[in-house]
Amino acid sequence: SELVTDPPTSEREFTYLWSVYILTLIADSFIEYGINNDAADSLVDTLVQEGLITRTREKVTLSRRLRAVIDYVRNRTNVSSVEGGLAILPESAVPVLSGRVTFGEPSSEEREQGFVSTDDMFHEANDALAEEKFEIWILLDRLDVAFAESRDLEANALRALFRVYVNVAGLSAIKLKIFLRQDIWNRVFEGGFAEASHITRIGDIAWDNNALLNLIIERVLNNDAVVNQYECNKQRILADIEEQSKLFYRMFPVQVDVGERKSNALTWILARTQDGSRRPAPRELLHLLEEARSAQIKSLELGRPEPAGEQLISSAAIKEALPKVSEIRLKQTLFAEYPQLKAKVEALEGKKAEQTAETLAAVWRVDLEEAVRVAQQLVEVGFFEERREKSTYWVPFLYRPALGLVQGQADR
Repeated sequence: SELVTDPPTSEREFTYLWSVYILTLIADSFIEYGINNDAADSLVDTLVQEGLITRTREKVTLSRRLRAVIDYVRNRTNVSSVEGGLAILPESAVPVLSGRVTFGEPSSEEREQGFVSTDDMFHEANDALAEEKFEIWILLDRLDVAFAESRDLEANALRALFRVYVNVAGLSAIKLKIFLRQDIWNRVFEGGFAEASHITRIGDIAWDNNALLNLIIERVLNNDAVVNQYECNKQRILADIEEQSKLFYRMFPVQVDVGERKSNALTWILARTQDGSRRPAPRELLHLLEEARSAQIKSLELGRPEPAGEQLISSAAIKEALPKVSEIRLKQTLFAEYPQLKAKVEALEGKKAEQTAETLAAVWRVDLEEAVRVAQQLVEVGFFEERREKSTYWVPFLYRPALGLVQGQADR
């Protein structure tokens, strides 16, 4: 929020901001862990002299830390380097000359005068960690939410972050771990980013059906009442996916919609918690099961019959949970992250779930070219699944209840 309301003016300024911010987090960890070798002391001394950290172990919130770094960088990016002035350190109350920091590579003359670059400081931090046989991991997550309100801001911020990532990638003891949705990675770097070729350690967090079943069962086996009720052997169940499936179908119905051609309950649930990318979302899966649990408790409190056999959750409770999950996903995720698409999505309320470019143009009152452009944006964010064999755009089950969408294809 600090950056959205008062953003850096350039990608260059963002690069400095990320560098200094990460360095302050590392230095704080040195103080917390009592790492006191020469390299660590040099880094900490520099940042203390610049007023970015203190040697006390007082906990500072991340937002307060970021605000200090924003102010520091903004005051210094109008020149390549800054020479500190007179400062009074609280430890000694004696006036001392503050350190000198340069964001570029200092000249030989500057080095003789005591200037140090952010790159130098990262190497100092790495040397300090290596000497103590430590590694430090800095994890950055929820970046999709942090910059959702401005694509230009998002692009500047993330490109700068990955420049810093590339700069420190060769250091043995400092590891940046950046979690970013695939669609945002594609959008930010679609115009070309030379440094992307240096980013070789990429992992895709993907959830298949077995992984999601395991996620459910892991949660279940943390509930002692359920473990006792079903007399579960935790180790045996977690070691065998078939045993996990058996336990699932003891607790849940075999089918949600009953019929010879209908899917089993797990497939039904997963199909309704995935977006247009066809990737099931663990967050929505767990939300659906939590809402189903609440619906089942309410049903029992009203004196309705218990689920059949050993089941804990009925098919009716699962169906009742879906509209709540759909509404939260639509309003708190899709609309929150992509407000510019809200009006186009809301215009589809009550319409058929499968549309063509022509029918979308009519609904949105735009020409065909504009309709295709917007539809592709909705494909990118997972609201539509593009069905090229039929030249249609299909809304996944996840979004249908919240919009009251009707099964079937719109008339051309």
